Amino acid sequence: ERASFPAGETMIGLETRVAELFSELSKRRELRVIVLVTHDVVIRALVCRFLDAPLSAMHRLSVDLASTTGISLANDKTTIDWVNSTSHLEPAPS
Repeated sequence: ERASFPAGETMIGLETRVAELFSELSKRRELRVIVLVTHDVVIRALVCRFLDAPLSAMHRLSVDLASTTGISLANDKTTIDWVNSTSHLEPAPS
């Protein structure tokens, strides 16, 4: 949790910075759907934050390449709708 990358920030710093971004975006009522593309560690940190889980729990979450995670922000309530969905990568039925 307190480790930092060379010339970088700590995981707690990253979690705080991205959670503040979510907070700011949730205040913009004209935005109905927001798509953020980022690294798996950012997604895992946010999921932990919104579940009130310690950052150390992030290592128990899988976030595959090109997967999606759905997070709803409504009425000051954050809901994790899904994590690590790869259904969009499955081939369409013939």
